[in-house]
Amino acid sequence: MLTIDMENWPRRDIYRFYNGLDYPHFNICAEIDITRLHRQCRQSGISRFNGVLYGVSRIANEIEEFRQRIRAEQVIQHQVVHPSYT
Repeated sequence: MLTIDMENWPRRDIYRFYNGLDYPHFNICAEIDITRLHRQCRQSGISRFNGVLYGVSRIANEIEEFRQRIRAEQVIQHQVVHPSYT
């Protein structure tokens, strides 16, 4: 786990803006083409659901910002995150 140096962090101003909101969360929705994923899952014998879970987990771990969390007013970056799904 890495503690982010807030004074030199390029996202500092964005963090401070969102951290000052009553509910500092947002959602993103988009249509995506999963034709290749569907074909690969079918060929591999796994469900599309499990294929999507794998893809989301993999991307979440490849992008540094997706591994960052706020803990006690400090931003930390995990080496690995384990998303939970509902």
